[in-house]
Amino acid sequence: SAGAGVRELPVQLFESEVHMVGDQPTLTFAKSTYHLETEEAERVSVDQVSHLLPAGASSASSAMSSHMGSVHSAVKMLQQRINYILLVLKAMQEGKVPKDHKLLRQCASLCQRLPAIETQDFKQEFVQMYNDALLVTYLATMTKGTNSINELVDKYNTAFERQSRRRGLF
Repeated sequence: SAGAGVRELPVQLFESEVHMVGDQPTLTFAKSTYHLETEEAERVSVDQVSHLLPAGASSASSAMSSHMGSVHSAVKMLQQRINYILLVLKAMQEGKVPKDHKLLRQCASLCQRLPAIETQDFKQEFVQMYNDALLVTYLATMTKGTNSINELVDKYNTAFERQSRRRGLF
């Protein structure tokens, strides 16, 4: 293909800026540069996803375990990055590292995007999601148990079906 050797993503990011035009503040969009950083966990996850078999060709449990493994890796990586940011912020607060106001603004912006976890709506939604997850887990456990019982009954019927055929022949 034409873009086989291209390593750049066909994505452009814009950042909103307020400029004074005349005496009026005007909102403009400026092209922003970006750099994608990947870690080993991300590369492994992408590699695992690329090797998954088409739907129906692999078992659901292997696809689910692969998905859960990639989610675990992503959460672990997020936790490492948050710990690193926290370490840098503590060092800035103690004066060990010079204050980086750009980084402080980015951290404040990130914190403002997070939902307020002390509201009644959040607690109610969290409990609802938690209960839904428990119900799905319970349903999955019941389905797995039913499947195991079904396999046992099939094996039992197959074993005694052969025995009854042998008795009739002799």
